[in-house]
Amino acid sequence: MAEAEQATGTGAAGHRAESPEPVGGRWADRLATGTIFVIAALWLIGAGFVALPAPFIIDGYIFEAMSDAFARSGSLFLDNGVADYGNPSLAILLTRIVDGALVPQYPGLWGIISGPFYGALGPRALMLLNALASVATMALTWRLGVSLFGDRALARNAALLFGLATFAVDYAFGLWPQAFSATFLVAALLTASEAVRGDVRREPLLAALAGLILGVGLCFRVDMLFFLPALWLWLLAAGRRPYPSLTLYLIGLLPGMALSSAINMVKFGSFVPVSYGTEAGATDVMTWLPLLYLAAAVAIASLALGLSRVRAIV
Repeated sequence: MAEAEQATGTGAAGHRAESPEPVGGRWADRLATGTIFVIAALWLIGAGFVALPAPFIIDGYIFEAMSDAFARSGSLFLDNGVADYGNPSLAILLTRIVDGALVPQYPGLWGIISGPFYGALGPRALMLLNALASVATMALTWRLGVSLFGDRALARNAALLFGLATFAVDYAFGLWPQAFSATFLVAALLTASEAVRGDVRREPLLAALAGLILGVGLCFRVDMLFFLPALWLWLLAAGRRPYPSLTLYLIGLLPGMALSSAINMVKFGSFVPVSYGTEAGATDVMTWLPLLYLAAAVAIASLALGLSRVRAIV
């Protein structure tokens, strides 16, 4: 029986705990659950019918322009006359002129994904996508709480805090993809949690899926890069099959990084996964070598420490 529990992750080895009775009883649980549904409904109604579909700051305008460009011509480049007149004064903040074309500095997948919807609904489509993403993130936050702590009341309260007391309230109505990238991040965290706490036989495959989700998220916002080593250390410290899991995690990252690099190749002429289109923005592959050396050294050192020492540190 103990061996079966360890294999499936339902016993102590799986870190599962029986969900306690919600604090305040059944009515409190129903009230909190109802509040979550109300928040989700308000986000969707507000994004679809009430909120003004306009950029709050220039970043929002750039992302809207990206969606508009892809909706009009399937292009990653903006068209405001730079290509026709070649006047650098036509370049606007947060864009670059590359080979006579105006290019937004931000990752390009948001324009590709949102472009068709923008063509049908205009800027309100971007708000609706972010509202839907915020609802999904709230649900994933609830599920992550259950996965980590086995406590439905805690998970419910975490979802409520996300919906009422974070920047989700603002980003649910934005034109930029912060809410969208947050969905990918929390989905990757949930998948990693299920990998180290669920069925040990599925751990490497779930680690690969976590890498895939995080890698695709990198195509929306470059700050997803900072979470790559965090999941590496989590899988190393808490995983029960760390070495195959880490290998497949790295393999899972490759499709998203390849897609991001391909988009940057079209935009900036450099096949690198993260770039803002200037020398300071790492358009040259050589500028990545020190970071790659550092990442390799940290990875090798963490493996060399051995699982017992890493787990003791964590």
